[in-house]
Amino acid sequence: MKIKLILALSVFFSLLVIQTLSKAGYCSEWWMLLPIVLGLIVLVWGVVNINSQMFVKTECHFTPEGNEIMLTFDDGPDPVQTPKLLDLLDTYEAKGIFFFIGKKMEAHPEMVKIVSEKGHEIGSHSYSHGYGFDFLSAEKVKNELLQTEKIIKRITGKKTTFFRPPYGITNPNIAKALQFFSYRVLGWNIRSFDTVIQSPEKLEKRVLKRIKPGSIILLHDTASAAPEVLEKILIFMKEKGFSTRLP
Repeated sequence: MKIKLILALSVFFSLLVIQTLSKAGYCSEWWMLLPIVLGLIVLVWGVVNINSQMFVKTECHFTPEGNEIMLTFDDGPDPVQTPKLLDLLDTYEAKGIFFFIGKKMEAHPEMVKIVSEKGHEIGSHSYSHGYGFDFLSAEKVKNELLQTEKIIKRITGKKTTFFRPPYGITNPNIAKALQFFSYRVLGWNIRSFDTVIQSPEKLEKRVLKRIKPGSIILLHDTASAAPEVLEKILIFMKEKGFSTRLP
């Protein structure tokens, strides 16, 4: 219903623009394509922007009790980077939410168990995290999530209640698949871009200036700069009186 409403509004305003241009004598037949183009732009924006809420209800920030933020980590477990992140979280007595990939958990079950035993939350980040995940049918998405859920349960003895779609992409098929689960879909409102930006100094500057109570920060186990950036975040939190919160 929400998607139909957004598209209907897009078409309505497009037609309004066309009518206005036509009366002014500036409209040609090419302007009739405007509703289609605008509709496609809106759809693409809804797919790639996890904050859009167009297809899936997503928590991209939260109501804090004091100076609280969430630290989240994607794409692990990584046998090299994840232990570094865990050591830093231990040192600063902080907790995080790790969105692990199913096939990586199968390869490193001991790391998954350690993360769970340390009191951190583990969420599903799909089984394959393939580039074509967002093109899968609803049934195939459902099977990936079931497979990942079973792996988490087998290793930790706990059932995950959190899911983060790969790349933050949502669409009707993913939404349909999620109907079979009771997951809370967790997004973010501070994206570090640590998989793109290699400079720890630039990452630090980008993240720290955006932190405020209720923020959800996205980092990656696989990013080489993630440990250094995480330490800067944790130092900042300590200086400013922030604490971490699990969902």
